[in-house]
Amino acid sequence: MAFNVANFVPASSRLFSACITLTANILFGRILNLKIPRGPLVVTWLVTFDCNAFCGFCGTHTLKKKFPETISLSRALEIADEIADAGTWVVGFTGGEVFMSPLLFPLIERLKQRGLVVYIVTNGLNLKDHAAKLVELKVDFIQVSLDYSQASKHDHNRKVRGLFKSALEGIEEIKKIRKSNIPVIKSNTVIMKDNLDSIDEILDYLESLKILLKPL
Repeated sequence: MAFNVANFVPASSRLFSACITLTANILFGRILNLKIPRGPLVVTWLVTFDCNAFCGFCGTHTLKKKFPETISLSRALEIADEIADAGTWVVGFTGGEVFMSPLLFPLIERLKQRGLVVYIVTNGLNLKDHAAKLVELKVDFIQVSLDYSQASKHDHNRKVRGLFKSALEGIEEIKKIRKSNIPVIKSNTVIMKDNLDSIDEILDYLESLKILLKPL
């Protein structure tokens, strides 16, 4: 059973290093107002603007047109090493839809080799297809976007038929093949006018799935 710090990330071999990074951030950045010598403690890596959903609240497709991705795998791996060398504890991959980036799994593998805590955020459409690889690489947790407890509403909101069903199938596949509770499964839920009155219902549904909620 993994230990969770503030219900956020499991402890890892880099916990002591993370404590040093946090102390340095507070001491130099907050108290002395000097350049921070290490860190940041947590990095969010937007690995792609590509996405296979068309959520009304998201501008990723517009950003894809404005900012084409040109980074090479070799440079991305160099950045991963720079992040590890800086004393960072946690790296989270988001997008876009992370599974649409060819950089995702090589980066996860490199960061896990360096002992970092790694998580991904996904809409879940292709989660089942990649479940075995995520478990193999020992990704620490997976955040699956679920905005409703009904498939029809969720699929309509994200403009992909069958998305809700695919996300649930991916969650169940992870549960089936993982050897412990790693990856931990969590949910991103975007709170909007259309689901605001259904939050209690959504929470009850997520609890029935035995996943944790992270409202946005």
